Amino acid sequence: MSFLHKIVNTIIERGLQLKDFFLKKTDPALVLFLLLLLNYRISFKIIAIIGIYLYRPKIQFKKDGLSLFYLSMIILSTFHLTVINRDFSVPHVLAVLTGVLLWVGCLLAYLQIKFAIENNENYKIVNTLKTLTILNLMVTCYDYLKIVFITKTINPFTQISPPPYGISSGDLMGGVFGEMHLVNTVISCFFVVFFLYKNKTGYAILALLPFLLTGSNLGTLILAAMLVYILLVERNVMYKTMAIVLLSLITIFYTKVTPDNKNYMVKVLSKVGRQITGKAEPETGNKPDSLTLRSNNFTASVIKRQQTKEELISLYIAYLVKTNKIAKSKSLPKENDSLLEKINVHNLVEAVQSQKVSDYVFARKDSLTKAKARNPFFEFGKLKKYNLEKESGKLTSFKQTRDYLKHDVVTTLFGGGVGSFSSRLAFVNSRIVDDSRILMALPYYETKEFKQNHKSIFKYLMYRDDETHSITNLPFCWYNQIFGEYGVIGFLCFIFLYCTFFIKRITSLKYGRLLLVCLFGFLFFDYWYERLSVMVIFEFLMLLDIKENNQKEVTEWESQ
Repeated sequence: MSFLHKIVNTIIERGLQLKDFFLKKTDPALVLFLLLLLNYRISFKIIAIIGIYLYRPKIQFKKDGLSLFYLSMIILSTFHLTVINRDFSVPHVLAVLTGVLLWVGCLLAYLQIKFAIENNENYKIVNTLKTLTILNLMVTCYDYLKIVFITKTINPFTQISPPPYGISSGDLMGGVFGEMHLVNTVISCFFVVFFLYKNKTGYAILALLPFLLTGSNLGTLILAAMLVYILLVERNVMYKTMAIVLLSLITIFYTKVTPDNKNYMVKVLSKVGRQITGKAEPETGNKPDSLTLRSNNFTASVIKRQQTKEELISLYIAYLVKTNKIAKSKSLPKENDSLLEKINVHNLVEAVQSQKVSDYVFARKDSLTKAKARNPFFEFGKLKKYNLEKESGKLTSFKQTRDYLKHDVVTTLFGGGVGSFSSRLAFVNSRIVDDSRILMALPYYETKEFKQNHKSIFKYLMYRDDETHSITNLPFCWYNQIFGEYGVIGFLCFIFLYCTFFIKRITSLKYGRLLLVCLFGFLFFDYWYERLSVMVIFEFLMLLDIKENNQKEVTEWESQ
């Protein structure tokens, strides 16, 4: 009884410590505000903004680059509606009004973040970020465990399974941010860099785990590049050591946990490299070797009847090649003969089951393709075709934006207007994607420019198999949005108001310099301002960095 009594007392004591930490050493209102605002649901974001302004209503508007940028986007949106486009139909007006309200939300969130940074002790702000990191790890692990329970395997990444499982399991790891794994990817990446520069190795690793579980290959390349920069350029030995540790964990994860993701990343990068350089596809990539042919030729009969010894051996060798346990060869090399002696019943069953699942996945994809070809939504398969082998969908979308801006001077300067060419709002209003119920309640609206360009690419990708649904092909991109819907003037506002605000304070930035570079890369991923999540954390960390370094400079000046 005394032992149980001790356990209960320990739990109560730890609970009181957590309560004391949360109430006295963090900003509880800020934690709740961020948890609601960063969730993908629009309703949560509305509750967060209204709630925080009821709690902290005395927020003063101050003219700075970020505030002026958000105001300029609101002005450009309304100017295009009332002066240039002058389409006052209900669907168009509601689309523009929704876009304006999203910009207003960005401005209001920024003012609250700025207020919290200026009026809180630094340790409270850092503890708030620690709390958010721990909560995100817990929810991401819960997402992972759900997948493990459904797929009945401890490592769903290596399971041969159709999406959203198998290699695509990371798409389900939204964490506290909800059903948007890329938000988890980007924010976790920011947190890894932040905690590294804070010398918080444990928290950097806690932020890295959700980042890795989301399975974003391009995100991994961006973070790895930042860590290599720290390793080569930074003088602080602690930073270098942490960079080595984090790079090692990334390497282990990709080689041991998600080897298929690693192979897919190499495949995509080599493909993009060939597209940029104009090199042709290697001949070996189009011609299967004799081992693969042998496996394919007898697979169907193997599944239908009892396998012969020779068939099982051949299938097992094909399995070893597929899992990178032996090298590919046009004929079985003599040095692999010893492997045949190691074949046991378990290995044979695993090999056969692997091939059965592969055949099932192929049959499922084939049936889905046939179903899509009979679907009027996909125009019975008569969609505009894009050669994704020759040019990625993302690059094609950039060219479409460039060509669109050449229409006339007005389009070049002001773009097509809110929700008219390339934005989350344009995709939602056209009903080609599902989103928040609030946004889906808006009436149908789309322009022919959107339909013939970025919607056309997206629709073709949805018609194709899931391997094409990568960031390198999707037209989602902030640069497409700012040029396509706000024109050159909108882009100049972004550069000279938003970016220049941080560039002018570059001497007051430490980790913020890397975050700014990271941001320019992540802006290729999605329409982040409309998400009201990634940009909020980016501004939060940048303002904190500026505040801490300015305080450090004042302290050093006073001590002299």
